[in-house]
Amino acid sequence: MKRVALLIGNANYQSAKFPNIENCKADAVLLDILLRKRGFETQLYLDQNAEQMTEIISSFFKSLDQNIEALVFYYESPLTL
Repeated sequence: MKRVALLIGNANYQSAKFPNIENCKADAVLLDILLRKRGFETQLYLDQNAEQMTEIISSFFKSLDQNIEALVFYYESPLTL
């Protein structure tokens, strides 16, 4: 069975309300490496805006069929309130 993963790490925000948190990107990159070692075909995207993410996610799900094991990982940032 084919194994695929969509990984999105967003850390670069245009708002003063949300600080840039580089761990989001670093964690997504590390997960990409780990999943590739485990036999996944990965698609890694960093710092995507809402429009880009909509297209990426839509395309990813359209590419799936019954013989594909899929994983989606979205990491935007840990917020401290």
